[in-house]
Amino acid sequence: MPDGNIDVTLFNGAVRNSENEHMAHLLRKKSKVLVAYGSCAHMGGIPGLANFSTKEEIFRRAYFDSESTLNPEKIIPQTEYKVPEGVLTLPVFYNEVKSLGQVVDVDYYLPGCPPQTERLVEVFMAIVTGAELPPKGSVVGAREKAQCDECERKKSDNKLIKKFYRPLADKR
Repeated sequence: MPDGNIDVTLFNGAVRNSENEHMAHLLRKKSKVLVAYGSCAHMGGIPGLANFSTKEEIFRRAYFDSESTLNPEKIIPQTEYKVPEGVLTLPVFYNEVKSLGQVVDVDYYLPGCPPQTERLVEVFMAIVTGAELPPKGSVVGAREKAQCDECERKKSDNKLIKKFYRPLADKR
């Protein structure tokens, strides 16, 4: 496919590993318009919380310490592993999570987790019909109020969280 052959790409998700980064660069090259679609692509989202821990801490928890892990040999994934048929490869797991804009040039940001369907349709139609768009790098489809503020449901105190239960915390 020639460069610039894709009219619009909605890139969803943060950049955590070499495969994510490769796809971001490839789609940037192939796309006329690249939209960071959703909170993860826009700002790192929930995956970005992993930046509060090191790669080593994440791997230790996932492969050694979690309550559901059985790994007596203490094996962790390797980026390359030789087998008789050749070399198996896995993406390189980065030390930090990045937003799409930290990796490639992004035309527009569409926030939300997930973005509201109505905002997606508005933005998509504006792009494909050639309507006047805000300057490159703008956050599009965002309203002045948060979705929760526009919700018609009644808010009441009886739905407040009174206590968090952590049944597996510190039971090692």
